[in-house]
Amino acid sequence: MENQYGEIVLQKGREQSLHRKHPWIFSGAIHSATKGLADGDLVKVYDKQRNCLGTGIFAPGSIMVRMLSFDDVAIDSLFGSQRSKAPMNTDRTSSNFLLTLPMHFASSMVKVMVCRA
Repeated sequence: MENQYGEIVLQKGREQSLHRKHPWIFSGAIHSATKGLADGDLVKVYDKQRNCLGTGIFAPGSIMVRMLSFDDVAIDSLFGSQRSKAPMNTDRTSSNFLLTLPMHFASSMVKVMVCRA
């Protein structure tokens, strides 16, 4: 893809799971997607009103996006190191997800910690 990020627009009402920090977007929740997305492409996720809900990794299939961040942040070489230095929330309401994701811009598999705040 020419642009660094593809775009995913969710169907109306399907953004609620992201507001609860659920890390996956299922295919049935997607209204539209940038044409030509390939497995491992970075995508910005938007609601129907074009509010950015975060950034994730695209994968064709029933789970089409795995969220890396629930904020509009750049996913670059500093992203993982910044996340690993962040304090962990260990109360009973937190959920931590360790995702091993193929990153087409990296030479090997990258482990990224996604923390629910």
